[in-house]
Amino acid sequence: MVAAAPPLNDAIAAGGSTLKDFANAEGGQGYFQHRFDVYGREGQACRGEGCSGVGASLDSVPLPPVNAEQVDDPISIFQLVLMMQGVIDRGTASKAKVKGVPLAGKTGTTNDALDAWFVGFSSDLAVGVFVGFDTPRTLGPSEAGGLVAAPIFGKFMKEAASLYPTQPFRAPPGVRLMQVSSKTGALAGSGGGVITQAFRPGTEPTSEKRSRAGGGGNKKPATAAGKARKTLKGLY
Repeated sequence: MVAAAPPLNDAIAAGGSTLKDFANAEGGQGYFQHRFDVYGREGQACRGEGCSGVGASLDSVPLPPVNAEQVDDPISIFQLVLMMQGVIDRGTASKAKVKGVPLAGKTGTTNDALDAWFVGFSSDLAVGVFVGFDTPRTLGPSEAGGLVAAPIFGKFMKEAASLYPTQPFRAPPGVRLMQVSSKTGALAGSGGGVITQAFRPGTEPTSEKRSRAGGGGNKKPATAAGKARKTLKGLY
């Protein structure tokens, strides 16, 4: 018997799910390296319909205890954290940015803009935002997660930072932090466009020039994955 492969659209969060599942997955398995429950305004774990009802002010929501287990490699997770931090700092979720507060996350928009999402986190708090109608219909031709959900996340996290002070994302032992070119991924030179990226020891760049396979400056042959990225460029 051959096991069925998971749907490919799940890899880019295009499958069906709930806000609770997204917040739990991105916050729990993303930065915190843990799987945990999502809690409601009375401090109860959200299961089924346990989190429905009238909202409460942020300062009345208790910080729940975290009973968790590490679920993946810390260095790999931290690399993803810096990628998602780039989504806010210089990507599609720039409207979620809060001055002085390190944040990371990912936007989401369904077909025909029926729903818009933003799921993100600080060093200690994971938050999911959903914008849509109870009976699905389009939000409008130009609406997207980075335009309608990300600003809500940013406003919430700005208030949360005053109640639950944040700190920079914690780098795990053994990771190498290096400044690289945002355009090439090679070591940063004297020009602009410098970002900090995380590397596993032995995989970090060693030159200001990006190496090419085959030598002589020849371009790599086009691959199916490369063609797909070119086709999808700008859609997310």
